[in-house]
Order: sequence, then structure tokens, then C-alpha cells
Amino acid sequence: MSSASTTSTRQVQMLTARAIGGPEARENFGIRCLARYTANNWKMLVPEAAMPRASRTLGRWQIVIGGQATETQVAYLTAAEARRLACPRPPETSQVNGLSGPAGDFLTLCARR
Repeated sequence: MSSASTTSTRQVQMLTARAIGGPEARENFGIRCLARYTANNWKMLVPEAAMPRASRTLGRWQIVIGGQATETQVAYLTAAEARRLACPRPPETSQVNGLSGPAGDFLTLCARR
């Protein structure tokens, strides 16, 4: 019996006008979440809100809604920790498996390993 290995990659993209089809498209985002932002990022994405000092605390984000920024601490988890929280039971006994496709869809957290 062989075991399958899984490679995980992450891709982050700056929300530039070109990346989303033009500057007008940004107005479709009513809630904006920023972490480790620069002054240029802030001016481009939420110019209507006063910019607080950026935090270097892992998981510390600014959630901006209607021009109001609120500092929020989000869970800073490894993939294994997130998987344990999302799938508290072993994947083979989880009801989530019925919702997942062959690739392990359910936010990719409960994929069979």
C-alpha cells in the first residue's frame, strides 16, 4: 500500500486595478481585510478610512467596512491546526466526506491524506 503526498502552495496577489479588471471593480468589495499593509496599499484600497499604524503581530488585521477600520485578531494557524479545528473527527468518520469531491474540496482542510 502506498501513501499519497500532498503539496500545498499559497499565492497572494495585491488587489491592483489591473488584477481585477479596473479601478471601478474595487467598489464591489464592501468589506476589506488588510494585514501588514503599507501606506500605498492603504491609500489604494481604503482611502476613505484613516490609516492606523500597521501591526507586526501575526494574525492582526484591519477590517474596513464603510470607511471605519476595526483592528481584529484572527486565528493564525498552521494547515494542520486548521484541519483539526475544521474536522474534529478523523476524516474517515466525518460527515464532511460526503460534501467533498475527490480532491477533498471542503476548503481543502478535510482532504484525505
